[in-house]
Formats: sequence, C-alpha cells, structure tokens
Amino acid sequence: MRLAARLTGWRLDIASEAEADAAREAYLAERAERGSVEAVAEEAEEAGEADEAAPAVDFDPDLLRKLEEFKRERLGGGEEA
Repeated sequence: MRLAARLTGWRLDIASEAEADAAREAYLAERAERGSVEAVAEEAEEAGEADEAAPAVDFDPDLLRKLEEFKRERLGGGEEA
C-alpha cells in the first residue's frame, strides 16, 4: 500500500466499510445539492434574470487546495507573493 502511494503520488486512505459508506452518502448528498443549485441557476438564466455584468464564478475550494498542495509538493512552488 505504501509503495503504491509513493509510486502514484496519491494519498491512500484506508477506512472501514462503515466509514466508506458514510463518506459515500455525504458525497452523493452534496452532489445532489449542487445539482439542484445548478438547476435553479439554469432556470434563472432562461428567465433572463441572470446578471450579465457580473458572471458567477463557481469553483471547488477543496480542488483548489489540492492543486496548491500539488504545486508545492511537485513543482516546488511556494507561497510567493
């Protein structure tokens, strides 16, 4: 397991079946919630209620954190300003 993590660069997490089920349920609930939010946004756009001057930027903070971590680990990028 450790060798696989080193070779792939992935962080492997070993969880019990109950923990994996709970994480899966939380993920699916969040995904369903995002789907409903996106549907409301699409309906607003169709109705012409979307603000054209300020388009909404949708990003995943967890993905952003992972990308910054990857940059630090793999590319040697620091917190330079």
